[in-house]
Amino acid sequence: MAKTTQEKIDNTKEKIKQLANEQKQLIKKKKQQERAARTSRLCKRGGLVEKFLPDLISLTDKQFETFVDKVLLTDFTALVVAELTAENVEKPAEQQNNAETPSIAESTEKAAETTAQANNQPNGKPSAAPKPAGEGTTPKSSVSPQSSNPAAPKIEAVSVSQAS
Repeated sequence: MAKTTQEKIDNTKEKIKQLANEQKQLIKKKKQQERAARTSRLCKRGGLVEKFLPDLISLTDKQFETFVDKVLLTDFTALVVAELTAENVEKPAEQQNNAETPSIAESTEKAAETTAQANNQPNGKPSAAPKPAGEGTTPKSSVSPQSSNPAAPKIEAVSVSQAS
């Protein structure tokens, strides 16, 4: 039975509708997978923060935001993150060349040196002198990051008034 041109057009339109609907469903499924992956990542990383800094559990959301702003949003942190993300990009190329990947401790040490140099440079403002222990310092966590990574730089209490 031969189809008329109109039947072929109608059939093609129906296929187009079905494919468009399938595309919408696939996009929806992809978004759901991305949300699930993000939720999982946030829970894992938040759990690590609470594991290494259990004193943060008792902070309010606003206090935690202040903590993140003053402690994590620093030039040093940006350097470390940049180096770690660069490692992720460079690894495939390094594996092809059998090149040695620098350790996180080496990357962190290099970033600390760079930050120390930046603190004593162009803006003409020397970094603030540290206050004696106990004066305006944040309490140290009962679990330190050094317990799991002996090569990591020592972290000392920082005055809240110093971090600006």
